[in-house]
Amino acid sequence: MKFDDLRGVSQDALTSWSQRNAATFPVHYEDEQSRGIEQINRAVCLMDEATQRNAALVEQASAAASQLENEAGAQLQLVSVFRAADGRPQRA
Repeated sequence: MKFDDLRGVSQDALTSWSQRNAATFPVHYEDEQSRGIEQINRAVCLMDEATQRNAALVEQASAAASQLENEAGAQLQLVSVFRAADGRPQRA
């Protein structure tokens, strides 16, 4: 048997196998692709939720920092009435 003969045999076997399985392959790949897209969609949704939670936390931290700054200013005003023994105002 020559190499060309083997090539013909293997080509025939591949063609025969392809014809038998041609109907199931597209369905299999479509299902697999669909599952992959669903997983990507879930991952994107989870990332979106995490981004929204992080944005809310940043907003809360910003509000707390602003409130703390206002309270520090008010405390500074309260203690500004105190004077040192030499009459100079106390520094914070």
